[in-house]
Amino acid sequence: MIFHRNDITPSRGMSVDESYSFGEIDKKAYPLLGIKESSFKGEISKIDGILHVYGTLKAELLLSDARSLKEVSYKLSKDVDFDLLSSEEEEGDGYVFPENKIDFQEVVYCLILTYMPKAYSKEKSLPLDGDGYKIYQEGEEENINSPFAKLNPDDFA
Repeated sequence: MIFHRNDITPSRGMSVDESYSFGEIDKKAYPLLGIKESSFKGEISKIDGILHVYGTLKAELLLSDARSLKEVSYKLSKDVDFDLLSSEEEEGDGYVFPENKIDFQEVVYCLILTYMPKAYSKEKSLPLDGDGYKIYQEGEEENINSPFAKLNPDDFA
């Protein structure tokens, strides 16, 4: 849904009840790998000249597991309440969209990036090893030929 700031007045708000589909996700959004489906249901109103949005965001995300790096599914459901500011000088809590014409799909994408977990894992323990690395449990470390192994720890106390 694309709307103009001028479409919303203090006496006339706008209802939003839409589903959104996203194509390829930018690598900068890691650990977000994809968005299967997303929707937003809520209201946009104008209070003191600032657009105010409240409603419910729902999305099914594909995230990179923080422990195994495998693709995992995550359901996001969040009640949100924020402002759509036209400049950084405006006072409010929300996102800055300086344009008069706003694509609400971009707003939903910003919300997803804000509320998705930054580290999520379904794995209960660390992997034992992987391609080019091995994980040791405490006390099971191998003696590694390190030049620091010859140092006396008491010298640094």
